[in-house]
Amino acid sequence: SRDPKVAAHATRVAIAAAQWDLAREMQARWAELDGKDLAITQAGAMIAIGTGDSERAWPILRGLLKAPGGEGRRLVGQALRSAGRPESALELLRRFATEADGVAEIEILLTFSQVAQQLGDLDLALQFAQLASVQHADEARAWLWLG
Repeated sequence: SRDPKVAAHATRVAIAAAQWDLAREMQARWAELDGKDLAITQAGAMIAIGTGDSERAWPILRGLLKAPGGEGRRLVGQALRSAGRPESALELLRRFATEADGVAEIEILLTFSQVAQQLGDLDLALQFAQLASVQHADEARAWLWLG
């Protein structure tokens, strides 16, 4: 089909089924039909995470975070949560906690804290929440998440 929506759906189904070769093929087709959609980039990150290729996923996720208006944060959170390999997603979150300069926005820190909690790493979730409360001491939502 020449419809990018069909290619997008096929990519998402292949990712959900952990059919990584098919997912890559469908993502390439989707990019060919509609190269401007950030969700194509997100799919690339999910494929990299799902196959355990954290080194490939890292620059993709960092690039997505730069998208305007919170869209990148949403896409990164979804990719980490839904890629089907929690250990790879947690490895990337730990890397964000230690290496990523530019992960100072409260929304990003709280998103990462929530994703870490959902993936079962409460210590990492607390680390992001504490970072949010230190860097944004005047923001009530940083303190509310700490409980």
